[in-house]
Amino acid sequence: MYNNTILGRREKTDYHAVPHAIFMYPEIASVGLGEQEAIKRYGGDKVLIGFRRFEDTTKGEAMNIKDYFAKILVETETMRILGAHIIGPYASTLIQEVINLMYTSNQSADPIIRGMHIHPALSEVVEGAFRSLMSPEQYHHVMEHHYGLSFKP
Repeated sequence: MYNNTILGRREKTDYHAVPHAIFMYPEIASVGLGEQEAIKRYGGDKVLIGFRRFEDTTKGEAMNIKDYFAKILVETETMRILGAHIIGPYASTLIQEVINLMYTSNQSADPIIRGMHIHPALSEVVEGAFRSLMSPEQYHHVMEHHYGLSFKP
């Protein structure tokens, strides 16, 4: 927008990964597709879902943060990030790592999966979600049997 408005260029703006956040407690931040939309668009066999609770990280445990999480959606074959959703303290800051990768040429999750994250830090919630990728069926099984949540996608 700056280039077009101020510099007088005619560049098309890329809106494929527009982030948004709700600044309340807890913060809610999201970018890209949701689970239902990703499965509808790509098919259940082409989508992987990653999930990590804040309380399952050392920093989250030290901060006594409970019931908050990061959820990630990627395309199975390419590892292209389709969406991310974070509910918890600093969600709007934590999701920025994902947003930046969604604006790279291949939009790959690999840098987060392979990268070294500071320990202990809340960014490990995002890292842990990317490192726990599973099929939608496995994800729903985990949600039901480990966390007692039952829902239809």
